[in-house]
Amino acid sequence: MSGTIWIVLGWAGTGFALSLIIRRFRSGALQPTSRRTTGISALITLVLFGLLAWRFGATAELLAFSVLALFGMRLAMIDLKELRLPTALIMPVYPATLGLLGLAAAANGSYLDLLRAVLGMVVLPAAYLAVAVVSRGGIGGGDIRLAGPVGLVLAWQSWTAVAAGTVIAFLYANIATLVILANGRAIRHTQVPFGPAMLAGMFTCVLIPWSA
Repeated sequence: MSGTIWIVLGWAGTGFALSLIIRRFRSGALQPTSRRTTGISALITLVLFGLLAWRFGATAELLAFSVLALFGMRLAMIDLKELRLPTALIMPVYPATLGLLGLAAAANGSYLDLLRAVLGMVVLPAAYLAVAVVSRGGIGGGDIRLAGPVGLVLAWQSWTAVAAGTVIAFLYANIATLVILANGRAIRHTQVPFGPAMLAGMFTCVLIPWSA
C-alpha cells in the first residue's frame, strides 16, 4: 500500500510540473494564460495524474492515459477561452497514446483490446462527424479530431465505455449550457465549447472500471 501511495504522489507531482511546462505552448492567436488559470489547470492535472496512478499503477496504460490528461487539459483551457481545439496539440496525442497502448498490449497479451481500441479511434470520430452533419455546426472539426484519441482510450476498456463516455459528454455539455443560460451569460444560440465535456466524459469512464 505504501508503495502505491508513493507512486500516486510522485505521478501527481509529475503531472503538476508537466502542466506548467506545456502551458508555454503557443498556437495561433492563443493569448498567455493568467496565473489563476494556470494554477487551476495545473491542480486539475495533478489530481488527474494522481487518480490515474491509483487506478492503473505503474503501467504503460498509465502513461497512455496521462498523455491524454496532459494534452487534454491544455486543449480544454484553449477551448474554453477561444472556442477552438488546435490540431497541433491534438495530432501528437494519436501516435503517443496508440504506441503506449501497443506496449501495454504486448506486455499483457491483450491484443484484442488493442484492436478494439483502434476501431474506437475510427468509429467515434465517424459518429461525431455524423452528428456534425446533422446538427449543422453543433460539433466542430476540432471536436471530431479529438474524438480519435478519446475513442481510442475508451474502446481500450470496452464498447460500453465508449457509449457511456459519449452519453456522459453530452450530458455534461447540456448541464454547462443550462447553467450558462440560467446565469444570463449566454443566449440560446451561443456557442458552448464541447471539448471540455468530451474529455470530462472520457475521464469519468476511464477512472471507473467498465465491463466489455
